[in-house]
Amino acid sequence: MNNDLLESFKSRLSNLDWKKSIVLLISIFLSVYSYFICNQGVLGIPFTIGTFVCLVLFYLEIKFWTILLSLLLLLKITYILPQFFITLEFGTSNFKINVLALILLIVHLNLNNSLTNKLLQKLRKSEKTKNDNFQSRVQRFEFKYRYKSIKQLNEIIEDKGVMTKEAVQAAVNLIDKFDMG
Repeated sequence: MNNDLLESFKSRLSNLDWKKSIVLLISIFLSVYSYFICNQGVLGIPFTIGTFVCLVLFYLEIKFWTILLSLLLLLKITYILPQFFITLEFGTSNFKINVLALILLIVHLNLNNSLTNKLLQKLRKSEKTKNDNFQSRVQRFEFKYRYKSIKQLNEIIEDKGVMTKEAVQAAVNLIDKFDMG
């Protein structure tokens, strides 16, 4: 039975895409080295524990590890969590950015681009949904205003402060249709 568990463990390790976790492994090394060798103290514990949790999630193939590591690196970038033993930073006296953590985050997001692709798709969908909602409201106003005269439509356009953007756009569309017809 122990051999079966060991073989299962070995096969799982060989099937993992270790290239995607290179930033995780570097972060673990940096956090452990900073904590034990450089006496970072208690403040370094959250990042160290967080990276080990990410390693376990990576081993279990739970995609949340990419988001968790991104959040941990963001906290390192803004110095909410203490810096690594290597300090590369830029900024003003009030606001500093940890350059090493920023580089690690950029590499991590590039290696795990499925995360960034999903976020970009959600942003595109939300923009498309907003545009679709606007167009459907314009169409409702066009239907409502279809029997109005050109004079009434011009009054709607002139009262932009009173009327909604959709109502004004519908009036403009109807006037354009009158001009073409």
